[in-house]
Amino acid sequence: MDALALLEDHANGRIRMERSFRDHGDFLAHDDDWLISRFRFPRAVLLDLCAELGPVLDRPTRRNRTIPVHIQVLTTLGFLATGSFQQELADRSGISQPSLSAIMPAVLDGIIKMTSRYIRFPYTVGEQADIKRQFAEEERFNVAHSRTRSVVERAFGLLKARWRCLDASGGRLLYHPTKVCKIIMACGVLHNVALGNAVPLPHGLPPPHHEDPDPQPPPRHEEFQQGARLREDVMRRLK
Repeated sequence: MDALALLEDHANGRIRMERSFRDHGDFLAHDDDWLISRFRFPRAVLLDLCAELGPVLDRPTRRNRTIPVHIQVLTTLGFLATGSFQQELADRSGISQPSLSAIMPAVLDGIIKMTSRYIRFPYTVGEQADIKRQFAEEERFNVAHSRTRSVVERAFGLLKARWRCLDASGGRLLYHPTKVCKIIMACGVLHNVALGNAVPLPHGLPPPHHEDPDPQPPPRHEEFQQGARLREDVMRRLK
């Protein structure tokens, strides 16, 4: 009877089951190579990230215990690094996949708030003028365009190699487009954090999966002419 009464109390919300999370310190006790292979950062950078995101993630809750900041950050980084929920992290932290889905938006939002410090665009007149000078004449336009495309493609390759959730080999981001945009932006910020701290890519990563874009029909004559006029207009503005 006592057991039945206890179950009834729990069902009616009079007793809350306390969630138990295992000690997250064992994750950070590993060497930097192990940490980089799973979270893409060494211990020092992980601690800095947790400290910076702490005020955002250490929020009050109606439950008996919140998920520790370190576990929120590490499980989210583990997902971004691999593109999948890591059972190893679940077994060792006591966090479930639904819990990861619930905490990830707050972690992503916290990372995105760091954007202005790690991602910069040519906003000033001087910065824009410097870029325009690189596209002055058609020949230089072609060279600069080719060079820029090569740099962009290499940057995308490194980004996808570090954060496999962005690569087809890590699976598909089957989320609402708004959440996908947040994941991409967060990965961009974290990638620059890694570059700023000279964090190497993990050893033995397979190359990013390359997918050819969907084949497009050849442009019609009027579309070709319109494209040529737009290109000439761009070059004229950049002289």
